Amino acid sequence: MIRRLIAVLAAMATTVPSSAMMMGSTKLTPSYSLDAKYDDNIYRVTKNVNNTATNGGGIRGSWIFVNALGLNSETPVSENSKLSLGYKFTAENYSTKQSKANNAYNQNVDAAWAFKGARTEAKVWDSYTNTQDPMFNPNGATHSTVVNGPLVRRARRSQNALGLSADYFLGEKFFVGLDTEWTINRYLNRAGGIQALSNVLNNSVWRYGGKMGYLIAPKTKMFTAVHRTVTHYTEETRIDHHRDTAVDFGISGELSAKMKGLVQTGLVYQNFDRDPSNPNRQRIGRHWTSSVQLDYKPTDRC
Repeated sequence: MIRRLIAVLAAMATTVPSSAMMMGSTKLTPSYSLDAKYDDNIYRVTKNVNNTATNGGGIRGSWIFVNALGLNSETPVSENSKLSLGYKFTAENYSTKQSKANNAYNQNVDAAWAFKGARTEAKVWDSYTNTQDPMFNPNGATHSTVVNGPLVRRARRSQNALGLSADYFLGEKFFVGLDTEWTINRYLNRAGGIQALSNVLNNSVWRYGGKMGYLIAPKTKMFTAVHRTVTHYTEETRIDHHRDTAVDFGISGELSAKMKGLVQTGLVYQNFDRDPSNPNRQRIGRHWTSSVQLDYKPTDRC
């Protein structure tokens, strides 16, 4: 399946500068942003099909306008630690004729405790998301020559991630770290067509591993990381449990005076469980991954 998300050609992206407020020792920061992006294949349909769609499906593009409203708080717990809480509401509005079916409303609640000492940094976090998966055409992932199936409407699901990380500096520059995260995905509506999605997609993911690196600037790290990920489908209706091993290399932190983010690449080795009903199925997979996340701040007032 070929799917291009043309977010870099966004016609409009506006962020209202936030002003922090103090309530005792707690710092409150409200935020609002409006973004526009274009997706040329919102129903995830293969490009080599006859675009004779039914029920509004097929290969369709749309502008997506995203309104995000949030509130974050930060409270000192001790001289070296702080507690952070956050809430974010996001509304995604589509410009298609079937906009009501495509529009989505998501909520995020985050909590984190962070510690920073002379040689040790640690963080414990929990992140809850209530979101809606995009609509899709059931024949979009096949090699059919015609898109002839009804659209599967958006499905609401919850995701909760609980994690822990710790870094220890061996001197002024070198550091080692350990981290782990447990994520649970659940589809909330088990009636009708959504029930099939919950039966095959409910899962838990446990990721753990370590890293080592070098501090190339006061707020910039160069690192190598190795992680193991165990994915288990909890409804036992599919034999797609797998264990992945990932080796990554990257740079994170402040990349320049006005830019911070993450640049990373690596290799992932996947090993799927044996499926008795399909003993000849390919069980081993290898692929390269890359990730670039950049935040640019042109002025101090942004």
